[in-house]
Amino acid sequence: MKTENLILRIINRWIGLDGGYLGLPEQNRFTYKSHKDFYPEYCDITKDPDLFEGTTRARFVSIFESATPREKSKIIHGVIERFPMGQGIKTRNNSLKNELLREAEKLEKNGSISNPDIKG
Repeated sequence: MKTENLILRIINRWIGLDGGYLGLPEQNRFTYKSHKDFYPEYCDITKDPDLFEGTTRARFVSIFESATPREKSKIIHGVIERFPMGQGIKTRNNSLKNELLREAEKLEKNGSISNPDIKG
């Protein structure tokens, strides 16, 4: 899966957005502080969202895009733990969880997300 598509699935279908805020349900959404704490607490990596401009959503995207494949895998696992099934949006389900975990496994094994070959 292309990185851009994976990010959209993580944000729109797992974490959730509401009125520009990242994370559902409301009491679980990312604040600037909880977003900063997310990476060491849930992903066991060091990332500083304050080094990036914009909303928590924009910072999350920038961090994910700039992460190594191993870090991306850890972020996926962290997101699944931080935003558990049974809470939040309806698309946060077992099928999507398994899809995200398969992508995380590919990142761990292959070091990259598969992108189609573009011949031109």
